Amino acid sequence: MARFEHDLRVQLAERRNRLYRSDFRIWDNEAKLMLEWMRSEPYLAAMLSEVEAAPIDFENWRSTGGLGHHGVSFPDNERDRAKVCLALFMAHDTPGARRAFSGAQQFNDQLRDFVEGAVDPLVHYLEDRIEDGGSVLSILERYKRRTEWFHQGELYSRYESDTARGEEALDRHLREYLVDQGIDFPFSQPRSPSGEADVVSLGSDEPLALEIKLFLPDAGKDRAYIRQGFAQAYRYAADYNLPAGYLVTFNLTNGLLVFGSDHPERWPASITVGDRTVFCVTVDANPERPTASKDRKLTRHELDRDYLLEGVNRAA
Repeated sequence: MARFEHDLRVQLAERRNRLYRSDFRIWDNEAKLMLEWMRSEPYLAAMLSEVEAAPIDFENWRSTGGLGHHGVSFPDNERDRAKVCLALFMAHDTPGARRAFSGAQQFNDQLRDFVEGAVDPLVHYLEDRIEDGGSVLSILERYKRRTEWFHQGELYSRYESDTARGEEALDRHLREYLVDQGIDFPFSQPRSPSGEADVVSLGSDEPLALEIKLFLPDAGKDRAYIRQGFAQAYRYAADYNLPAGYLVTFNLTNGLLVFGSDHPERWPASITVGDRTVFCVTVDANPERPTASKDRKLTRHELDRDYLLEGVNRAA
């Protein structure tokens, strides 16, 4: 395990232990700080976004006996269980949940039982994902940072050296990185009912549907082309009965590419359609593009939620 992942696991465990030891008078504040810290760490935030995309509906689980007065019936699926635990933790509904997780009389004992019963399964899920190399989103987040910091010029040159095959060249660059990060066999393109996904991993427990597009309107890779990619990512997720699809767009313009999102405060942009969520990751691959801090008049290419969903509706 890399030093970064090791340190992150240590910090996560320390935050959990701090919460576990908290007196009931400061417990709510400590829980809020822990959740805010998890959301502020891009690696963990990406994992939490994927947890929240799990198909289980928390309120339905709760109302159908998942959380009773004298016990808890967790889902069998680990990601579903993690989503339920995250929802319980975020709600801070400790008075209602204490009866389900604890029979103790003292508040501090009840809160410790709540941490062991509801927070620990979430923490253990995240620790396992960190040890395994992270979630798909955390891998893509690392790829984005790596590319934008060190390989913009290389990728742009790959595209310009053969524009007819430029998309294929950048596609291949991402696939190679996925292999290095433990995504099994991402070269296979089996045909689903909706076509061929750009990247489908067949070596893991479930396939990974990930659509790759370029954004360069002068070359015909415009907003409509990206919308088509969004619809394809959604359809692949639906075809394989997956909770999430992924759209990676290489932005080759010198402007900003902005996706609408159900959660604009979080990275990356994400839109939920029924019981599927599509995550939209933009990789800025033009080395001539100024940073937003240096040029506040950057051209903005916006794809709002309604525009993207038009592509899904047309394909339905």
